[in-house]
Amino acid sequence: MNNAESIEKTIRDTLVNQIAMKQVEFLELDEDLTLDSLSQAELRVFIAGEYDVPTDIVALPVAATETLEALISHIQNATTTAA
Repeated sequence: MNNAESIEKTIRDTLVNQIAMKQVEFLELDEDLTLDSLSQAELRVFIAGEYDVPTDIVALPVAATETLEALISHIQNATTTAA
């Protein structure tokens, strides 16, 4: 099972290193990520590969990617449901 701290670290590292969003290092969990459409797509591809959860717009709505908190919660719920 993926715990929140592990998911947060992985997502932050991915956003900083692969999607080039250096400001993510300083964001609080409830602050808006302000992802553009390309970053949104790259993040969805990463999440699908890393956590083996569906990331189409229905399974992972935009609201679930607006903050780190929402994203972590969504991944935890999806991986718990799939287990």
